Order: sequence, then structure tokens, then C-alpha cells
Amino acid sequence: VLHDQGRFEEARLHYQNGLSAYLETGDRRGIAWSFANLGREAEVLGDYAGAREMYREGTAISRDLGDLRAVAWSEGLLGFVCWALGEYNDAYRLFGESQALFREVEDGRGEAWTFDLMGNVRVAQGEDREAEILYLRAHELLTLEGLNVQNKAWHFYHLGTLSFLREHWKQARERFSAGLHYFEVCRDAMGQALTFIQLGEIACREGNFGQSRDFLVRAMKISLESRLLPLLVDGLIVIARLLRAQGDERQAVSYLLVALKHPTCRQETKDRIVAFSLELQSRFSKEEVEGALQWARTSPIEEVVAAWLASEEKGKPSRKKKARQKTVKKRRTSRKNPPKKQKARSK
Repeated sequence: VLHDQGRFEEARLHYQNGLSAYLETGDRRGIAWSFANLGREAEVLGDYAGAREMYREGTAISRDLGDLRAVAWSEGLLGFVCWALGEYNDAYRLFGESQALFREVEDGRGEAWTFDLMGNVRVAQGEDREAEILYLRAHELLTLEGLNVQNKAWHFYHLGTLSFLREHWKQARERFSAGLHYFEVCRDAMGQALTFIQLGEIACREGNFGQSRDFLVRAMKISLESRLLPLLVDGLIVIARLLRAQGDERQAVSYLLVALKHPTCRQETKDRIVAFSLELQSRFSKEEVEGALQWARTSPIEEVVAAWLASEEKGKPSRKKKARQKTVKKRRTSRKNPPKKQKARSK
């Protein structure tokens, strides 16, 4: 519950207390389970080295106990860490080993989970065709098991990711929008935030800056409320792209540095930051760069995003105000251009 509420430090403390209790009673399955949960808390806080160590400990115990399903789960979690660190070959291998174990214990949903993760690795490597094959294999397995709302949501999201990678913006927007519907139905905060970020970037690339801003506001509100720290990083990059498109490269660079310095910033995200920075045309002095770096080091990402949201809400006129402005403008136009006298209609 604490994890789902974004209270990761508190959750870690409770899992640590649980581990101590299991160690006292000698419950090895409980110990392995605690290591997996402690790894999750470390991972979400950006402590990838600590997460890897916890997952390895849990995997070793589960393997010794002969609990193949637990080993499959732990190896999948280890693959997550490798994926985040950009160790894509190791991640793909671990996901493959996990998938084979899930198949051995006849766990179709677990097997589908690993195929999706293998697809994510191929997306990070830019191999969209192989990623598509893996995503479709996962979908086929889940169809046999019985699709639920969340399964449908992630399937559309993954298809949208492929379209995005291929720069098929219209198709990507349609697929992400379909996925968003299902994420909203099952109240999946992470899925909603991720999708709004993707839709925000598509709108920005298409020049729909107002729509992009609206999507990003919704994404960042959800991410802040749920403390989805990696998504705050991803969202800041798209906000930086929007600022750059609107001519504010100085602020864009500052946001990129905040994202880059955050401990949860994954290698795939770092690669995107580097690629985006090469698009910037402004040249900054050494003092300006150092100032931006210092600001990035001392500015918690939550405060940076909250300040951006506050500035956007302050700068956005209300609908009533917009309507009044439109009415006044219409009246002024009508005064300048009085209607012409109509000619009498011929009978």
C-alpha cells in the first residue's frame, strides 16, 4: 500500500522490518520475497546497484528452494535493472531465461510479461520489427489466458510506441489514445502518465503546442501525485522540447540537466537527452552552463515540476476570461466595420 502511494522510504522500512522477522524465524521463502520487495523500492528511488544486489540475493534463495516461478520473477526484475542501466544484451538474456522458466511452470501471463519486456529492450535498441513480433507474441498468450482491461491498455501502448519510433504520428496518436481509454478505465496512474507524455511529445512535434502543454500538465500532475519519479524525468524532457520549439532554449537546457542529474534517469532516457541536445542551436557561455548545472544539482525534480505546473496554471487564462476576450474583440471589430446596408429585395 505504501509503495502504491509513493511513500517509498516508508515502504522500504516496513520491508526491512519484515526481512528481519523472516530471518529470525528462518522462513527462507519470506526472506526471498522481502529481498524482491526491497529491490523494488531501491529501483524506484534510483539505487540500481542496491536493487541489483537485492534481486540477486532473492534469486539465489529461490533457486536453492527450487521455486521456479519465484526465480522467473526475480530474473525478470534483474532484467529491469539491466534495461535501466543500458545493459541491453544482459537484460534480453535475463528476460529470455525468465520467459523459459514461466513456460516450464505453465504460467502464460508470466511468459507474456517477459515477451513485453523483451520488446521494450528491442525498442531501446531501435529494432522495431523484432519488438513488434515480441509484443504480438505477448498479446497472443494473453488472449489465450483471457484479456483484461490492463492487458488491452498496454497492448495499445506498445503498438503506439512502435508507431512513434517509426515517426508515424497519426497512427501513434490513435493507438496511444486507445490505450489511454483503457488505462483510465482501470485507473492505472503510471499508464495514464506515460501515455499523456507520449501524446504531449507527438503534439509538440506536430506543432500543436497548446495541446502538447495540456497533455504534459495532466501527465505531470499524475506523476507528482503518485510520486512516479522516472516519469517526472521523462516528462521534463518533453517539456524541454516544447520550450525549445517555442524559442526558450535556455530554460530547455536547464530542464534537461535536472532530468539528466536525477538518479532514476535510465540509459535510454540519457540517450534521448544527448540526441535532443544536439538539436539545440543556441551557444551558451561557460558561466551560463555552470549556472545551469548548479541549479540542476540543487533543485529537487519534484519542486522543478511543481513550479512549472504553477507557472502554466498562472499563465493560462480561464475559459470565461477567454470567452470575454473573444466577445470584446468581436464587438471592436463590428464597430470598426459597421454592416453594409442591404439592398431591397426585388419582388
